[in-house]
Amino acid sequence: MAQNGSEQEKIFLFSKIMENATDVLRCLDIFTPADQQKMTLSYKAPLFNHSFLDKRHKIIKYFITKQKVDIPELQWIV
Repeated sequence: MAQNGSEQEKIFLFSKIMENATDVLRCLDIFTPADQQKMTLSYKAPLFNHSFLDKRHKIIKYFITKQKVDIPELQWIV
């Protein structure tokens, strides 16, 4: 489904991994890099457990897209 599924199936699988996986980056390797990037940029954290999932999304977004993200509690203070 991650390789040959419809766009809707891929998005469903991606959101299930984001919301439930213990090792998100490893689990997301089932998708192509282009799909990973596209779905990471379009993902919206649901209202359920929003603060946790929003922080998780920002961390994953940093590793997949290399974009700078703002997570105040994870920043170094010099």
